[in-house]
Amino acid sequence: MGLSQNEVRKLIDDAYDNNQWKEISYRSTRETSGKITPPLTAFESKWTLKDKIKPDLEPGQKRRPNGSIKIVEMDVRCTFYRHEVNAKSEKERRAIKKEQLEVALQEFSLKLNQETIGNLTTVKQN
Repeated sequence: MGLSQNEVRKLIDDAYDNNQWKEISYRSTRETSGKITPPLTAFESKWTLKDKIKPDLEPGQKRRPNGSIKIVEMDVRCTFYRHEVNAKSEKERRAIKKEQLEVALQEFSLKLNQETIGNLTTVKQN
């Protein structure tokens, strides 16, 4: 829900910064036999989910009456999972895509400036 999305992202980032992510105790047979560290970590938390409920306007009505917009709050318990191996590779991919985007934006900016300068005409003032 719109109001809670930023709160959840902040909650997850704070938990990661404070080392609150724990390894999951479940291990597959492949991980157990190969002595592979489980790649998943989890973070369990509770937060309050908030959403605004706005009633529809009646025909001819320009504004909602005072007090008609309600904010609904609901306590939520959730577990977030993070795959450590995938997280690193995704971060690297995002960095590469970001660099490519910056290069493309610079090229676009140069083309835009060249076209704008080429289309400009000087106006003589009397």
